[in-house]
Amino acid sequence: MTFLQFLSYGQVLLAILLVIFILLQQSDSSVGSAFGGQSMNESSERSRRGPEKVSFIVTIIIAVLFVVSVLGTLSTEVIQKKFNSNEVSNAITITDDKGNPVNATVTTVPSSASKK
Repeated sequence: MTFLQFLSYGQVLLAILLVIFILLQQSDSSVGSAFGGQSMNESSERSRRGPEKVSFIVTIIIAVLFVVSVLGTLSTEVIQKKFNSNEVSNAITITDDKGNPVNATVTTVPSSASKK
């Protein structure tokens, strides 16, 4: 398994966990409080305690891990593209008319340069 495959599977797992933990968080707010109003029963400020606080912290940790994995994937892909775009040259051996080996270097030309 390559590093990019590992990061891809990790991102899928983290995304699923993130959705689950977000949906499991208790929400006592009404539709009006989502747009700036306050709920009729409680003020919008209340403290999280016990399992709700743990769920909240785990959600934040999963979200940070997800963002780090995305940035890791992007940086790995950029590095791979940088190394893969370099000019590749291979040494091959050919023979002359008498059968003696002659060394030659063949340089590949990118497809965009050959169209010019």
